Amino acid sequence: MNTTPKIEAREDLTLFHETGYGKLALSKFDAIPENFFIYCCGWLGDVRTEGCVMEVIGCEFRVAKSGRYKGKYSIAVKGTERKIYLTSAEVRAVK
Repeated sequence: MNTTPKIEAREDLTLFHETGYGKLALSKFDAIPENFFIYCCGWLGDVRTEGCVMEVIGCEFRVAKSGRYKGKYSIAVKGTERKIYLTSAEVRAVK
C-alpha cells in the first residue's frame, strides 16, 4: 500500500508550522531536515474528553523539477513520513 500523500502543492507548506500545536509537534520530532513539512493534523477520539489525542503527520518534500510547481517543495518523498501524537492537554497548553 502506498502511503505517500497526494497533496495539492501550496505556495507555503509551513501553514501548520505557524500554529501552536504545529510548533509543539515539530519540537517532538527527532532531527528533522529543512524540507520536512507537516501536511495533516486531526483529532482522534471525542474532543470533549481528556482522552483524545491529535495525530500530526509530516514528511520530507522535494522540489519539483518541472510543471506548474517547478522550483517549489511539492513532491512528497516516499518513505519519509513521520507521525506524532499530542494529548489534548498539551495542545490546550500551547494555545
